[in-house]
Amino acid sequence: MKKISIGIVLIVILIIGFSILNKPSQEVVNNTQNNADSAVANTSETDESNESDQLNKTSGLYAKYSNDLKQYENKDIILFFKADWCPSCRVIDADIKASLSDIPENVVILELNYDKETDLKKKYGVTTQHIFVQIDTNGDMIKKWSGGNRLEDVLNQIK
Repeated sequence: MKKISIGIVLIVILIIGFSILNKPSQEVVNNTQNNADSAVANTSETDESNESDQLNKTSGLYAKYSNDLKQYENKDIILFFKADWCPSCRVIDADIKASLSDIPENVVILELNYDKETDLKKKYGVTTQHIFVQIDTNGDMIKKWSGGNRLEDVLNQIK
């Protein structure tokens, strides 16, 4: 009888221990989410001023996707498939917006809504958000990659 009681007590202790160990990892996820939200909130106030500043500088461009790719002749065109609900997408989006003047003059980053651009996702084989695709002015893919948390990470991938 004592062996059964000891076994039950050990099982209860293990269950409690596992639930305690799993709780901090959920807090890390929540903190990551909160940090991403904070980064987006901090840049949303300056988005309008950054966009108007963008027009006055001789740097690259970060804008919504347009079918008129010919306007970007002789530029490196990068498509950014992002989702509003994606924490890592919001982090890189906030960093790009905060670093607009660091985009080289010959680089254009075009943002696309991952959830709505189904034809372009199919064309470039995009199956997850936070994907970058380098294309030419004909829309032909040059390179595709995922990830990166900073503008610098994106620029380092350009061929």
